[in-house]
Amino acid sequence: MKLLYLAFFVVGASAFYVDNESDAQKKERIVGGRKAPIESLPYQAQLLQNNVQICGASIISRLWILTAAHCITGKNPKFTVITGSASVSTGGDLHHVSEVIVHSEYDKNTQDNDIALLKLTKPIVYNERQKPIKLSTKPPNAGDLMTISGFGKKGEDQGYAIFLETANMPVVDHELCARRYIEDPITDNMFCAGVGPTDACQGDSGGPGVINGELAGVVSAGQDCGSTYYPGIYTTVYNYLNWIAQHTRTPTVRLTSRPTTAKLTSIVIDPSNTILGKIVHKFINFI
Repeated sequence: MKLLYLAFFVVGASAFYVDNESDAQKKERIVGGRKAPIESLPYQAQLLQNNVQICGASIISRLWILTAAHCITGKNPKFTVITGSASVSTGGDLHHVSEVIVHSEYDKNTQDNDIALLKLTKPIVYNERQKPIKLSTKPPNAGDLMTISGFGKKGEDQGYAIFLETANMPVVDHELCARRYIEDPITDNMFCAGVGPTDACQGDSGGPGVINGELAGVVSAGQDCGSTYYPGIYTTVYNYLNWIAQHTRTPTVRLTSRPTTAKLTSIVIDPSNTILGKIVHKFINFI
């Protein structure tokens, strides 16, 4: 799939991009964004590996964080999460992860079902800097204005943000997006947003796409940061309300009567067990 996946990879204390000719480049900082205080985006979380931010994420309850599956698969399962901070990889509250749940039908080639959950070892203490966001109870429509946020790059050849940035962009018609990505399937579990100077970029993967104050999308993939032709691709949160509710067992998640397009089974990784993590990862599509 010729898409830019937005995950940032870490080995030891050094960070680098992983390029794959068959998968194109990875895509992740907000292009055309502006600096934002965490109080304006208190649901924003950071997924860290080896104390370095690799992806964005969203607070959905005191114990649960939502992110993209491609941020999780193929990596050491020992992650940490920062909440309540507008500074990359520092500040706020640091949380350890007790459980990682990757959607069992995540496809690394198409990026379908690009969604994952992380359970924290201790509950988040809510305040004006860190609190959950409601999950969208309806699918996004073309023309809806969506707010994205993260610590990714400003553009293909620019550096990463050290402070949280945000931007607004319209949702793009599904059929139009499918025509733009003619060689890559835009499934019913995806929607597209932003064409031109405003976009997600490397480092923003897994982060929130918010419409009318509700979490509508998870930053997933795209082709070129800030492209005037290719919109960004997002996982549709609405399609996974049942899946999220099943695994989180929390009343903050509303069930939908709409049948999910994917099975309600998942791959579960115990981050405290390195051997288990390695075994489970044999059954996960790497990126």
